[in-house]
Amino acid sequence: MSDHRNEITLTGIIGGFKSYTRMLFSHWKLIGGSGVILGIAGFLIAFFSPPDYIARTTLMIEGQGPSSTVASYLNLLGVGSTGGQEISGDQLIELLESRRIIGNALYEQVEIEGKRQLLGNYYLDALGMRESWEEEPMMTGFQFKSAYPQLTYLEDSILNLVHLEIRDNFLKIENRESGIISLQVISPSEPFSKYLNDHMIAAATNFYVHNKVEREEETLEVMQRQLDSVQVALTIAEERLAKLKDASNRMVKAQGMLEEYRLTREVETLNVILGEAVKNLEVAKFNMMIKKPMVQTIDRPVFPLYRDKMKPLYGLILGGFLGGLLVAGYFIVRRMIDDVLDMEKTEAH
Repeated sequence: MSDHRNEITLTGIIGGFKSYTRMLFSHWKLIGGSGVILGIAGFLIAFFSPPDYIARTTLMIEGQGPSSTVASYLNLLGVGSTGGQEISGDQLIELLESRRIIGNALYEQVEIEGKRQLLGNYYLDALGMRESWEEEPMMTGFQFKSAYPQLTYLEDSILNLVHLEIRDNFLKIENRESGIISLQVISPSEPFSKYLNDHMIAAATNFYVHNKVEREEETLEVMQRQLDSVQVALTIAEERLAKLKDASNRMVKAQGMLEEYRLTREVETLNVILGEAVKNLEVAKFNMMIKKPMVQTIDRPVFPLYRDKMKPLYGLILGGFLGGLLVAGYFIVRRMIDDVLDMEKTEAH
């Protein structure tokens, strides 16, 4: 009984497959015609659609640690070596996607086709954003003009829109396990892709490195000012001592001797202070060097950029396949619904 039921089921499957195959062949003109129409459409779309230009920069970011020579020298100076900090590329990626970095890049001056202009204004013209503003009187003739980040209310609002548009549609950022970061700017404009990539990388790396060592730089400036003050005081004391010795002309008096001893002691004290200040300044420089992250550019975009464009033949094949598949799927689904309705009617009778 079980074998008979399996035989009936297998027979039904084979019969159903043949029935569906005959049904599809009976509509071969519609299926083939839709494939031809969508194939031609795919060919035309691929042929006339503008290419995308890809500007790609790869970076390697790492923290510096003290070498054995530096560590030995720091120990000789009487201070311990400071270990390099662990660097995360995620922070740099967040910076590359930020409004600050993209806005900074858009406000850079670039020369394109012999015309010098802000990159943001070129974006509005070349990528068709102005066309969507034709019915907005406030937007007519708009230009980015201010010095970033001191923007007018209108500039600020439009920059928000442009930032989101670029971040969501033109950027592709990857952070590999090897520590390599890749930034790709993909747009229909070759100059825009290239210059936006260049200025974003420059702004992000400068801000990132400066932020990592900002406190050390401030400390270094304070110590440098202190060193300069000690050097000025030492110079003044030495000049006074020299004048006193010249004035005495070997005629030593008690009052002159006291003044000479006092100035001599002041000069010696200032020399000691100067030596300590120089040592501390060198230590501060070493610490900043150790903590400063290294951002190395491995590859940068150069003209001509890589063109990403679908070949018309691929468009023809893909369009034809999808066209035939969609119509065939329609007939299969309609036949399945008809079969289910017929079964329900049979069971009702």
